[in-house]
Amino acid sequence: MKRFKIFLAVLSIVLAAGCEDDHGSQPVQPYTVTIEDHETTPYQFSSGVYYSFVFPEPESFEFDVDAVFREAAVRGVQLRDAWYKNYSPACTPPGSPISMPAIVHGGFVVRVDERARVLQAIGFVETSDPSLEWCAYRVRHYHFTR
Repeated sequence: MKRFKIFLAVLSIVLAAGCEDDHGSQPVQPYTVTIEDHETTPYQFSSGVYYSFVFPEPESFEFDVDAVFREAAVRGVQLRDAWYKNYSPACTPPGSPISMPAIVHGGFVVRVDERARVLQAIGFVETSDPSLEWCAYRVRHYHFTR
């Protein structure tokens, strides 16, 4: 019986530790996603304040946009839109059977209603000319709801 009580005590501690609030549990603003082609025709960004993300490793296949969205929420930033183009070792135009070997760097741009300098602390720089550079055929556009 004593072992069972110790087991219950340890289990309670483990479960309680798992319920602690941290940045990973911060809810992300609700959003919908559309896929856009920014390459075929010039893309017109809406008015607003824009920040571009500076990737620490430009050739990274793994990038967690939700982690950035959570961190922005923790810092009190309400996003309006975000655009993400992932890194690729090739560029393939839509409908084309041919991929051009090239280094296509990732791009990540967010739009807010007013300046949010706290975004600089998580890797963004303010920009007056938002762009996802070349080979932006399949851009994920995150539309945030309020």
